[in-house]
Amino acid sequence: MLYGVLLFTGFETSANLAEETENPKRNIPRAVLISVLVIAGFYVIGTYAQVAGYHFSLHLLGKNDLAPLFGLAGPSSAGGYASVAIRRLVELVVIFDMIAVLIGCATSASRGIFALSRDRRLPSPLTKISRHGTPIGASNFVLFVYAIIIVLVINTSVFVLPGGTPEYVSMFSWMSTFGGFAIACIYLLISIGALRGLRLSDKKFQLYAACLVGGVVTAAAIFGAIYKVTKPTVYAPYTALVVLVIGLIVAGLMPKTTSGLADFSGLSEAEQGPLKV
Repeated sequence: MLYGVLLFTGFETSANLAEETENPKRNIPRAVLISVLVIAGFYVIGTYAQVAGYHFSLHLLGKNDLAPLFGLAGPSSAGGYASVAIRRLVELVVIFDMIAVLIGCATSASRGIFALSRDRRLPSPLTKISRHGTPIGASNFVLFVYAIIIVLVINTSVFVLPGGTPEYVSMFSWMSTFGGFAIACIYLLISIGALRGLRLSDKKFQLYAACLVGGVVTAAAIFGAIYKVTKPTVYAPYTALVVLVIGLIVAGLMPKTTSGLADFSGLSEAEQGPLKV
């Protein structure tokens, strides 16, 4: 369920292009909805292909539940439909996908930390800008956290999944669960908060329907991330909840100030965000 929610994240970032879009109130929602519908169709086809590939047998699918596509891409002697070379190609694509996720998370995390520090919600050294116009202080902090995670993966067995799964794959799975759970919590809060934030909207039915569907789906994802989930994967949602509580405490203890730094001239044009055209 968590991965199902995670598959539909990111489409709302189209709103960042509102200043560069003609008639954004019409075109941005249209872009988001069309994208979701198209990718949903792709997911349905991909899911059907995997289930059909295992002859609609949950038993066979369960034996390959960690990587069903790897099984289908393998040679016929191993129950697949291709060859060892094709399977290696699929594995390479997955590695590239992991790298893309890593880059995306590093970029968004560093910019988020930079924004919080500019608003005086985090220590001021994190606002440092490099000569290239990028937030070097926040980026270095993210790299420092990455280094800690690498050390934990190499020197501990806390995150290792059963069945001989390599520690780096186990950690990727754990972090994906952590991120998926955190995003599900955020979407649930958005679904609840929209009832107040958009209470003046003239489209009451659409608002209530969207909040209801979003709340039910994300609540189900949160429940599914904890109910009968085994160790160490279940530690991921618990860790996310601990981080949330710590964040709320820190936010409550921070001085109440509305005067953040408004001078963004040190940033490159790309880092300053969308520009009015």
